Amino acid sequence: MEKDLILVIDLDGTLISSKIVEKVYNEAYSIALERLMKNGLKIPLCLQKPSFRNYCEMVNRYNDFKEAYRHVYLSVLKKYIDDLKKEEKKVKRFYTFLVNTYNPKDVIILTANPEGRFIVREFL
Repeated sequence: MEKDLILVIDLDGTLISSKIVEKVYNEAYSIALERLMKNGLKIPLCLQKPSFRNYCEMVNRYNDFKEAYRHVYLSVLKKYIDDLKKEEKKVKRFYTFLVNTYNPKDVIILTANPEGRFIVREFL
């Protein structure tokens, strides 16, 4: 049975877990803030809790934050690389299942998970 296309949309973290990504973001945010505060930067308590809104506010308020976060993010990402590789294996198994079962001309996997997009892009 040949299909033209199989489209998989992962919005809820079923295919690629958002737990690992959340760990990476939270840890990187906290470490980046800690480093900036050690350098004498005063950061309001309301911005010290990791969240996307706080990240955006920090980037807008403090010029050094984005670069500090990026540097820390890469080091934290390396810490969790084994967990991310497990996620990649899950995607590979799912992809292989779809290809072997349905014999499509193409498989597209979309995910709302930012790190998941990286995993899918690396694999496919």
